[in-house]
Amino acid sequence: MKKFTLINLATFLVLLFSTSVGYSQIIDTDITTSTTDPACTYEGGCSANSVEIWSAYFGFGDGTKINNCNDINDSDSDLNNNSDNVWIFIDVRPNGSKHNFFAQFQLVIDNGTPTIYTIKRTGPIVSGLYKVANVTYACGNQFELKDILVSWDANAGGIPSCPDSNNYSQCKNDLPNITVDGPLVTDFNYPLNCNDVTVTTNVTGGKIYDGDVFNPISAPYTFVITYGDSSSPITVAPILYSDPDPLIAGDEEFLDYTFESHSYPINTTTNPIQYTITLTATDTTLSDVQTTHTVTIYPQLTGLTLELSTTSCNGSLGSITASGVSGGDGNYTYSISGDNLPEDYSGQTDNIFSNLPIGLDYLVNL
Repeated sequence: MKKFTLINLATFLVLLFSTSVGYSQIIDTDITTSTTDPACTYEGGCSANSVEIWSAYFGFGDGTKINNCNDINDSDSDLNNNSDNVWIFIDVRPNGSKHNFFAQFQLVIDNGTPTIYTIKRTGPIVSGLYKVANVTYACGNQFELKDILVSWDANAGGIPSCPDSNNYSQCKNDLPNITVDGPLVTDFNYPLNCNDVTVTTNVTGGKIYDGDVFNPISAPYTFVITYGDSSSPITVAPILYSDPDPLIAGDEEFLDYTFESHSYPINTTTNPIQYTITLTATDTTLSDVQTTHTVTIYPQLTGLTLELSTTSCNGSLGSITASGVSGGDGNYTYSISGDNLPEDYSGQTDNIFSNLPIGLDYLVNL
């Protein structure tokens, strides 16, 4: 499953995230990023709730939420719906008069290398949609915010900063990881081993939180899969939200789902047979997206014959030639096992094994 996640770093504010946008005011912030600098360091004790974050979502620069992949126009002629104008917004809501918003988190895309984002805004903290990251967005990528840290000041004056021992009562670092809310996108991986295929979902977006980020939907999707043969459709609604230790923030994530392996009928013909796998994902709003992939089942391998010959003058060495094979995809590799092999013959395209000591048993694999 792809996603954007914020991890607990430095935000000294009480944050709650939700999938709904309750405020239209767009708040610009000072943003710095780094893949090498260390994160803000501080001692424990950041658990205040004076500022809340209710949601995190993808939108254009004017705050318009991206609900569909077709909303994004890659043409430079459209200055608003351009793919370069995609932002991550967080919905911030202070409780009372608070000042000098500071936040830090790791942004992780598709489980890649984290980038640390540091967000600052001097002055009163107002309710609104805070622009925290300008991202290169491809529909289906999974963005996660991790190690989230938020801090603030109770009084005017000062500047946004990493918390120290004097203001631990005005920070929060126990926020869960946040998967950024985006369009529902369905895909899957389907490695094939002979006639057996194993499907693993790669689904992102849709409605995955119920109200705010502290209420993740444990089973956000219903999956229906068909394999394109005579087998019946399979419907599952698996639990995908993982929180190994609810007392520890930062280990939360939405997982992918792997179906049991499916076996296609053996192909006894002389031609390849194709099957279309179809996966439909439906979220809790009953929005659904379908995608398909095709697998090819090749004819059985048949006709392997082995010819033995002596190749040395004294009769101590010989060779084995494999031939007569048909079926499969036509790209054959050969290997041989046995005692006292003069070299490693594994995975060769040559069908001849030479310089073999005679009088021993060998096993040829195709």
